[in-house]
Amino acid sequence: MLPLLLHNNEMGKTSILTFFVLMVASTACKKQQNMNTIPNVAVQEFVYLNTPEGFNLQVQGGWTYYGGGYKGLVVYRRYFNFQFDDFIAYDRACPLHWQDECGILKVVDNIYLECSCTGHQYLLFDGMPTAGDSPALRFYNTQFDGQNTILITN
Repeated sequence: MLPLLLHNNEMGKTSILTFFVLMVASTACKKQQNMNTIPNVAVQEFVYLNTPEGFNLQVQGGWTYYGGGYKGLVVYRRYFNFQFDDFIAYDRACPLHWQDECGILKVVDNIYLECSCTGHQYLLFDGMPTAGDSPALRFYNTQFDGQNTILITN
């Protein structure tokens, strides 16, 4: 009886291990499919809040289009957790259609970024897709000097 119990216990461990390996493999495959394939370009842009381009960034929820990145940038002031220096910058290239002429994101209703090719929408706050299995937007690092200048880099 004891060898039978050990045999069943080993089969249970094998089944659990097999299940775990399959779950990890399927997650890895899904992550590979969601990788952002927008070409990497060097980014080092300065946005000045006291210029017409940066005026909207003086308030929470403000955004502006800006040059740089692969197809341009969208800079947004989140004001997350009451931090006055919380800015984020996204590439305007659509994650799934970056190579297409229509693959440029535009701000809609001050809440979403929308791909002109398909209408896929992404939250302006964090760049995550609102539906579907699209990768998140490519974002760049931002540093605010506390007064007037935002540095955007990758």
